[in-house]
Order: sequence, then structure tokens, then C-alpha cells
Amino acid sequence: MKWSLERIELLIDVLDELFREWRDGACIVVEGRRDREALEALGLKTGVVAFKTLNCCMSDAIERLRYKDRVIILTDFDREGEELASRISEVLTKRGVDVNLELRRKLSHILRGEVKGFEDLGPLLDRLSARFKISLTPFAVGYTRRLGENP
Repeated sequence: MKWSLERIELLIDVLDELFREWRDGACIVVEGRRDREALEALGLKTGVVAFKTLNCCMSDAIERLRYKDRVIILTDFDREGEELASRISEVLTKRGVDVNLELRRKLSHILRGEVKGFEDLGPLLDRLSARFKISLTPFAVGYTRRLGENP
């Protein structure tokens, strides 16, 4: 699927929702260090956990997350990421944590195989900004704006 302004708007809407959830205190879980660094580069400086860097077994890592009120799971869009998201969600949900997999599903649908994980999102936003001559950099300061509006 080709990129259009409408598709970019959908992406902006989902990223906007992600920022709102994050500002409201949700913890974001990604797979690795580079995914966490990519989200930090977009402005999500705290509250992002790189699951594979917790240096413990899966049950211990999940145990650390169960003390969060809300968790957004944003694992990679490959089979391994899907399985990891499912396992984390299942265990945390059983322990009473409010788990959001919907943002991951929406992003996967919009990005449709163009990025494997969040480490590829920044370069994609840069390419789209250059191609469509629009600024997608407001994400870096934690807010978004609609296309065509003045900052």
C-alpha cells in the first residue's frame, strides 16, 4: 500500500493516541533497546521498558511489570513479537493489569510490513516528511498537529 496524506493522518492519529496514553501514565513495553531508544527519540523519554533488556527470565520480567496500572505492548510486528505480546498480555491481564494491545494492532495495520519494529519508525517518519514536504517532527516534543495546520 502506498503512502498518502490520508494514511499519514491515520498514523498521526495513532501516534497521538500513544502520546496521550503515555502522558496519562501508561507504561510502554517494547522488545529491545533500539526500540526503546527510537521511542525516546520521538519524545517518550520515560516509562518505556525494553522487555529483552530486563536480564531475567520471562516470568520475572512480567512480575516487574505487574505493578504498573496500565501497559501498552508495542512489540515488533513479526511472529516473535506477536507471540511475545500475546504471552505478556495474557499474564498481565490475569494479574489485573490494564493491557492495551489495540495500539499495536492499529500501527501494524497502518504500517503494513514497512517497519519491523519501532527502531524503523523514525527513519520512516523522516522519509515521509521529506516526500510529502510536511513536518512530522512535533512528535519529538510530545505533541502532534493535523496536517496543514500552523504549529
